[in-house]
Amino acid sequence: MRYLLLMLATAAVILAAVSTAVLRYPARQAGRAMEGLAEIAGGVNRFHHERLPDETWRTIVRPSPDLLYSAMVFDLRAGPLRLTFPHHADYWSAQFIDPRTSTFANVGNSAGVTGPTRVFLTLKDKTAGEGRVIHSPEAQGVLILRYLVRKPDDISALDRLRRMTLVERAVP
Repeated sequence: MRYLLLMLATAAVILAAVSTAVLRYPARQAGRAMEGLAEIAGGVNRFHHERLPDETWRTIVRPSPDLLYSAMVFDLRAGPLRLTFPHHADYWSAQFIDPRTSTFANVGNSAGVTGPTRVFLTLKDKTAGEGRVIHSPEAQGVLILRYLVRKPDDISALDRLRRMTLVERAVP
C-alpha cells in the first residue's frame, strides 16, 4: 500500500510539473518574441516594417508572399494609445494579439470609409476617448499590420503608406 501511495504521489508531482510547463510555454515564448521585436523596432509602441516575404522569411510562421508585414509591441502601462491608420482602399488589416498569443481584436479596411481609421487602445477597465475603442486584456501585446501587394510596382507606395501609421499616447 505504501508503494502505491508513493507511486501516486510521484505521478501527481510529475503531472503538476508537466502541466505547469505546458501551460506556461506559450506565454514564455511569446514574451521572448515580444522582447526581440521591441529591440529591433527601437522600443515599444514603435513599428518594425518587414520586407515582402520570400521562401527564406521566417519572422512569421507561414507568411503570405503577397502581404507586407509590420509589427510592434504595444505597452499600455503609461496609458492608452491612439492609433491612426492612413486611408487605403485595398486590403489592409491590423491584428491585436495578447501575450498568450490570442487575437483579441482586428481592424481593417471597410467599404465606404474615405478617411483614416482611428482606434483607441486601452486596458479593459479604462476609458480612452471618442471613436472606436479596443480594450486589451493585458498591458502589453503585439499589433501586426498587413497590406496586400497586388503587383511589385505597389511595394514602395505601400511601404510609405504603412510608415504613416501614427502611434500616440492618448489623453483619457
